[in-house]
Amino acid sequence: MFAQTGNNEKCGSETVHRMRLLNEPGYADAYEKLQKYVKDFIADNPDGYSPKTVITIPVVFHIVLSPAENASFPDTRCVENINSLNTDFAGLNTHSMGAFALSLKTDCEIRFCLASVSPTGVPTTGIERVNYTGPTWAAGDNGVKQSVSGGLDAWDPTQYFNIWVCNLEDGLCGYGTLPTSLNNFYGLVNDYEYTGMTGASPPFNLGGTVTHGIGHCFNLPHIWGDSPGCVTDDGFGDTPTQDMETYGAPVGVLLDACQPSSPGIMYMNFMDYTDDISMANYTPGQKTAMLALFAPGGVLEPLTSSDKCGDPLVADFVGNPLTVNVGGTVNFTDLTTGSPAAWQWTFTGAVTTSSAVQNPQNIQYNVIGLYPVKLKVTKPNFADSITKIQYIEVIDPLAVNADFIGTPTVVAAGNTVNFTDLSTNTPTSWQWNFYGGTPSASTAQNPQNILYNTPGVYDVRLRAANVSTNDTVRKIGYIVVANPSDIPQAEFVANPNSLLTGSTSWFTDLSSGIYDSVHWYFSGGVPSESTLANPPGIFYSSTGDYDVTLIIMGPFGNDTLIKAGYMHVFDTSYLDSVFADFHATTSRLIVQGSAVNFEDLSGGNTTNWTWQFQGGTPSSSSNQNPLNVLYYTPGIYDVCLIVSNGMYSDTLCKQDYIIVTTEPWPDPNGFCDTISNRAPNELPLWFLNLATSTWGYVPGHNGLHKKAYADKFVNYTYSEISRVLVQVAKASAGTGSSYVRFKIWSGTYTPQVELGYKDILISDMIPFMYYSVSFNPPIPVNGTFFIGYELNYTAPQDTFVTYLAPDRGPNGLNTLYVKNANNSWQTMIDVFGFHTSLAIQVIGCLTNDLVDIEPGIAEDKMVIYPIPSSGIINIGFSEKPMDNDYEISIFDMFGKQLPIPAIQTSENQFQIDCSDQPAGLYLVFLRNGTWFYKTKLSVVH
Repeated sequence: MFAQTGNNEKCGSETVHRMRLLNEPGYADAYEKLQKYVKDFIADNPDGYSPKTVITIPVVFHIVLSPAENASFPDTRCVENINSLNTDFAGLNTHSMGAFALSLKTDCEIRFCLASVSPTGVPTTGIERVNYTGPTWAAGDNGVKQSVSGGLDAWDPTQYFNIWVCNLEDGLCGYGTLPTSLNNFYGLVNDYEYTGMTGASPPFNLGGTVTHGIGHCFNLPHIWGDSPGCVTDDGFGDTPTQDMETYGAPVGVLLDACQPSSPGIMYMNFMDYTDDISMANYTPGQKTAMLALFAPGGVLEPLTSSDKCGDPLVADFVGNPLTVNVGGTVNFTDLTTGSPAAWQWTFTGAVTTSSAVQNPQNIQYNVIGLYPVKLKVTKPNFADSITKIQYIEVIDPLAVNADFIGTPTVVAAGNTVNFTDLSTNTPTSWQWNFYGGTPSASTAQNPQNILYNTPGVYDVRLRAANVSTNDTVRKIGYIVVANPSDIPQAEFVANPNSLLTGSTSWFTDLSSGIYDSVHWYFSGGVPSESTLANPPGIFYSSTGDYDVTLIIMGPFGNDTLIKAGYMHVFDTSYLDSVFADFHATTSRLIVQGSAVNFEDLSGGNTTNWTWQFQGGTPSSSSNQNPLNVLYYTPGIYDVCLIVSNGMYSDTLCKQDYIIVTTEPWPDPNGFCDTISNRAPNELPLWFLNLATSTWGYVPGHNGLHKKAYADKFVNYTYSEISRVLVQVAKASAGTGSSYVRFKIWSGTYTPQVELGYKDILISDMIPFMYYSVSFNPPIPVNGTFFIGYELNYTAPQDTFVTYLAPDRGPNGLNTLYVKNANNSWQTMIDVFGFHTSLAIQVIGCLTNDLVDIEPGIAEDKMVIYPIPSSGIINIGFSEKPMDNDYEISIFDMFGKQLPIPAIQTSENQFQIDCSDQPAGLYLVFLRNGTWFYKTKLSVVH
């Protein structure tokens, strides 16, 4: 840039660009490739682009000045320019946008820091100097970038952004090189008079010269396109076409030949020539063009993984004790990571209200109450702070503390609950309120037989008092009253329950009522127990009659069913000595021209095998385990196996076993992977009631005003999240518009960048039921991510809470993070002392790979009739389909989905009209929430 003298240009970037086009071999081709890449990137991201995390770029200043000039240019000038860069690129400077929309002043999601680690790995200030006694430097003179010429060599341009500060000739302010390659000459050259603020030469003394020059280094052209007139432009749709550059410090609307009416030209854009005081913005279009360079495959992508600014600070601390009597003291221990250099503590409500030592001791509290503690830590380039709300509790040890327990807290309608007072410090009077109960109030210390007739979730309130003090506790949603039909009743069936020794049986849960976990025990079976809903392949090796036990557990209680002697296992001597069995070891749903492998599973002393492959090539085989049986023609085919040993033989035919299609079959699951941080055996699920100290729950709404809960996921196989299954514990909407925002964040240590969200009305969610939150389109993830929900606090008050995994103890895993009212994140351990996870399931997809799924996985949950059908197909669900989370599709024998809608005829009944379809075989696919079902159906006319 040139300092303004008349109307001369003040930026040398275009001059250097043209010099390189004429004199530097290969530069023209590299420049064209760069412009094409950026143009294609913008076309592929028409709605803009955001990186997964804000990009932080390590900067090194190379100061090449005479001894006198070096003495007049302190390091603080570089620090000032880093700060102004971050303000400008964040869209946070206070300069006016005039008549333009504020949305055109965007956060570029790019930040800068002074490097704290040198190329050799030792600490650095990010500033180096040399005394230079030669002439001033011209635009494009790379001598300033080479020590052999009296300048300073670049630091690795893949790890640092290089800025050279020197004395430029003819009033030149600076020039940037375009990012055609990351070589040792890439970076910004800036005149020392126009770098930083304090002591810089006005009107370019607010850091805008460096902001403008780095725009060129990030491939931005001048806003007027470097040519007068209204034809040439900078190429961005959100910057108005402009005739020529602008000088000075204009205000208000400025018009020219290209923009004859308001809002006029965008003279406040950093890529114009106005004074620093008038520069205000980069636009969203310019942001996308810059971020293209840092996206995967972009020339500046290596800078996004540089660690040359050092480790970030993550503030944290612990106090001991957290509850003290009036006049007691607390000791605080700093737990910050990242090696802070300074500490600033704030102790609200304490005698000593602040401290700068690392570990303050004996902080005294003299007034009853709940008090926050704040810690801010700093070091060069980094700062972080954390505030723990209501962290220190100061109590009167002689005051009444109200508490109680109810037995039981979950009852069927028409049953009673007994209450026991647990208040401390000798209360002499009690006032109870039983919302939904009969009677609705009592003054007894321990009220008995409180009747609850109506299903629902009810609060209980107790005020306990003595002559001098009183206390009140209200437990929200404490009593759960269920319909009798919701009470769990265990039932199951085995298929088969009479079997040979050495055989397996499959078990299907047929229980009723509301429950969320099961536990099976198989006497004589292997494995001997299971927590799967429908355990497959339980192996029995010895003859006998064996018991099977099923225990189901849920919010309305548990139930146990023992079927004594249910499994009849008999010896093979009672039958022929061979029996046929087999399966396909590859997918049975294939595209024409694909191959299937088969494995013999037959029992007995088998010596001969005869396979018959309808529609296959070869059509038969005598191998025990045939491989690469090819299917060229679309259709549905049988497979038969005859086994023998010379005396006995047995035949097994699996009808319609191989399905051959003309195109890939849709994924029958609807997803490829489901993960959860809760282990299957972690029971019972729970949530934390804060009633003894404040109202509400964790994880949910509460008097501490915790704003969000997020579970951390590191190990997974997919690239996008399509759905989250949430186990709702309580859901009571204060207003009809009350909602919970389910969110996905990226971040390494705590949730940072929001990747996507979905708002769900609280009134749509039912306690004790799974709720499916779908993201459409799915949310891409790459690396560590967090998933959870953010709460609103409205009046009247909402109540929403989900289940947690049980507390895993002091050495257990914790993946749950809590967002405080001040928007800081803490672990569940720090806030409430528990090691746990949200009891949610995350569903994602990576590919559309097919898996071999036998029919009947969810046969107990639905029915299709009549079979065969003359055209009208009826589908009935045993439970109400989950709102907006079910699919009913029909496919022909070639794997093509038919455009026939499923018409809902009642709450859990649907119809598909196939009257106009030709007679033949069809496949029906159903999914409701997390379970699916696939079956074959014949249509006849």
